[in-house]
Amino acid sequence: MSLRAPLRTLGKNGPSVPPLGFGLMGLSGFYGTPPNDEERFQLLDRAVELGETFWDTSNIYGDNEELLCKWFKRTGKRNEIFLATKFGIAMENGKFTGVNSSAEYCKTACAESLKRLGVDYVDLYYVHRVDSETPIEETMRAMADLQAEGKIKYIGLSEVSSTTLRRACKIAPVSVVQMEYSPFVLDIEKARGTNLLQTCRKLGVAVVCYSPLGRGILTSSFTSRDAFKGEGDMRAITFPRFSEENFDANAKLVSQFGALAAKKDCTVSQLALAWLLKQGDDIFPIPGTKKITYLEQNWASKDVKLTDSEEQEIRGFVEKAELALSGYRSMPQGRATISSMDAPLIVVVGALGAQGGSVVSAYLASQKSENFRIRALTSNSSSDAALSLATKPRVTVVGVDLDSPESLAAAFQDANFIFANTIFPPETLITKGGVAAQELEARRGLNVAQATSKIPSLQHLVWSTLPDALRITNGKYAIPHFQSKIPAELYLSDPKNGMDSKTTYLHVGLYGSNLERPPYLPIYTPVANKYVITLPCSPNAIIPFIGDEKLNVGLIVEAIFSQPEKTRGQSVVGASEYISGADWALALSKALHWKKTPTTEAVFVETTQESYKALWGDHIGAEIGIMFAYFDELQEKSFGSSSVMTPADLGIQESLRSTEQRLKDINWETILA
Repeated sequence: MSLRAPLRTLGKNGPSVPPLGFGLMGLSGFYGTPPNDEERFQLLDRAVELGETFWDTSNIYGDNEELLCKWFKRTGKRNEIFLATKFGIAMENGKFTGVNSSAEYCKTACAESLKRLGVDYVDLYYVHRVDSETPIEETMRAMADLQAEGKIKYIGLSEVSSTTLRRACKIAPVSVVQMEYSPFVLDIEKARGTNLLQTCRKLGVAVVCYSPLGRGILTSSFTSRDAFKGEGDMRAITFPRFSEENFDANAKLVSQFGALAAKKDCTVSQLALAWLLKQGDDIFPIPGTKKITYLEQNWASKDVKLTDSEEQEIRGFVEKAELALSGYRSMPQGRATISSMDAPLIVVVGALGAQGGSVVSAYLASQKSENFRIRALTSNSSSDAALSLATKPRVTVVGVDLDSPESLAAAFQDANFIFANTIFPPETLITKGGVAAQELEARRGLNVAQATSKIPSLQHLVWSTLPDALRITNGKYAIPHFQSKIPAELYLSDPKNGMDSKTTYLHVGLYGSNLERPPYLPIYTPVANKYVITLPCSPNAIIPFIGDEKLNVGLIVEAIFSQPEKTRGQSVVGASEYISGADWALALSKALHWKKTPTTEAVFVETTQESYKALWGDHIGAEIGIMFAYFDELQEKSFGSSSVMTPADLGIQESLRSTEQRLKDINWETILA
């Protein structure tokens, strides 16, 4: 085995680095108990001896950065290492708390990493994950600032779409994109991965491949699932390729690699790494290991030379089996095994929100659940809620960017049924007003609608929307969070886009549980010893309520999907009841009495539009105020005419829970304290 290897240029104008990097995550846990410091130091020493000096860590990899600090002080070899670290996944007390790619966190995290590492700069700084609220342009400007200050030399992104990469490159040069890429995971080559590899090559961006050995499955070291059930090993519970139903099929696939590896007189892992290196000089695998023996074996893969026919043979192992195992953090964006393709696929947009979560829950609770697979889409697939949902049977959780048509197209691939709901962004409403929030949601909704029209397998879409109040009232009431839904609805209903006969429009009523939070939160009046619900409409204004949004939305959607001949091309009112503002207050009184709170009476008090706006501000006050004025004038007709279908038409009215029942679930003593 030759030690040193010819260097490769990392990106169009990047530095020269070894073709194989060293992924350090496993040195601090994740795949079982980490070695002691002395063993880890010996491993790092040997990596330098071999010439494997492109090291990859992150601020969330346990004590990784502190370990490197100790090694640098011990050896004085900081300048021999091309050091990459990352930020973007926030943690607290060892638990994931979300994704944060804001400019502020970028700079704070960098300072903290430099301190932990004991260095003045890092060679490559990655955005580990991009959050759904921060424009990539903001993040890139912060990275450029760090670059100008000499704290980082090169910029990298991780787990991004082609659209995001192109936007980022317009602000500052991106040298590297890090994605999972291996013979098992070919997503970046294909449309489901937004053709990211092709985009990188057009832009001169290198690809660093994490998990190039499929998190160990391509090492041939594991003959059963028992091998990774040790303490601290997250694979058996987190990654579907290691699940009980998938492991045997995937192990058989690996055995095909074994036959060719024997022919080439190399290991399976060396064969897999050699295959990646053959994909181009812009490809940099970063395998990790805790053992010197495997470190040496991995490094020797650079000496394994594949012919073109052998490269195609390896690719064929996977493609003939129609396998595409995604490694997106902890949840797949593709198929787990061939057999799982038998069940229809339901894709739920906003699966961790109230409506999407209700749909997922309904199918998990349904007697028909075994007949479906669920792909739950969320902007933050690293959250505790997402990780918990990913453990449910027949559920995969996938991160999606509603601003990226490519991300949506990949997330919708192979879908048979889609439930889609977009959110009127509260941060934008508060800071920029209703029109700005309307424009943002409208753009995202149109992205979703257009993406659904490009899915050949799609049979039925349920689009969660709201009435076109502006049209219904001949221009009198323009309610931003109603009108933000309309551009997508117009696209879907246009016959030329092919979705008019596949779509059901679900108008979901007001959440009774809105009383939990401002601006609906009841106000306590000590003189009268009552809680007051204050809104700018008469006490007799008739309002459509969904009732228990956690249950009812899912029941309605399930009924819609199960009755396609009746519901496709139609509108359905998502309401368990129509009640007045006074009745809402009465329902709260009953809930307070049920909970035995000190004060058990709530009343409704009408206020003026001007007073309400003064109380809640120009943005929120105006937005909510005009909606209740609309309800007050339209009464029972606010959510459509008599031609609109109802839960009773679907045969599920008796199964829905009321607003009063939902309010009884809430801990009012804590909320109203």
